[in-house]
Amino acid sequence: MRPVDGGVYASLIDAACFCASYTEIEESLALTTVEMKLNYLAPPRGGLFMAAGQVVRTGKTLCLSEARISDQGDRLLAHGASAMTVLRSLQLEGRHNLPPKFPD
Repeated sequence: MRPVDGGVYASLIDAACFCASYTEIEESLALTTVEMKLNYLAPPRGGLFMAAGQVVRTGKTLCLSEARISDQGDRLLAHGASAMTVLRSLQLEGRHNLPPKFPD
């Protein structure tokens, strides 16, 4: 079994928190992470592991979410929280027509 770098857990926690909060804001708004806390609890033993996020609070300017990473046996591998600031606009240079937030 190969070890998993801690950055993999951090990326999964941040992505799960982002996805949870993103569903709570208006389609015209955007988010970016401003703070993240992560607890590494156990290394994976092999197989698949997954992250699940949930919103703690959604405000006008800040969203807070938490996420858990567990393995196939539902063993908790990591827990974290992410605070994200709400942006009124996230315009990328050269990209004026971004795809819709939720496709039909």
